[in-house]
Amino acid sequence: MRINTPQNIYKHSEKEKKNTGSMGYGLVILAMFIFMCLVIFCAFNYKISITEKLNETSKICNKIKKEITLRKKEIDCLKIEKEELSSWKHISRKIAQFNIKLRPADHDQIIIFRPKEPISEHHDTSIAMLSSNK
Repeated sequence: MRINTPQNIYKHSEKEKKNTGSMGYGLVILAMFIFMCLVIFCAFNYKISITEKLNETSKICNKIKKEITLRKKEIDCLKIEKEELSSWKHISRKIAQFNIKLRPADHDQIIIFRPKEPISEHHDTSIAMLSSNK
């Protein structure tokens, strides 16, 4: 039978404290290490997700840029076509094709616009020419 004397209890509690104390510090260090690993893991995952979103956004942006350039080319082609169709050469061909008889306008069909106020230097010269042709 073992008798616990104050000296035995003191020695026994010191050994227990040393064992549990070193184990407690080890657990704290292990917990801190796991926490730091978790923080680093989360940071890398966040960086990867941001990179993926950036790549998706740049792909969408490139598609939109291509579509814009395509639309600009279409607009340029339509402007050229409009210029060709509104040229006198094209109009005269259509007049000849459909045999449209054109005659000069009657005198009562001609309207001349004259400005109400006197013409200053900054007005268009074509207006000045119209008013001088009375």
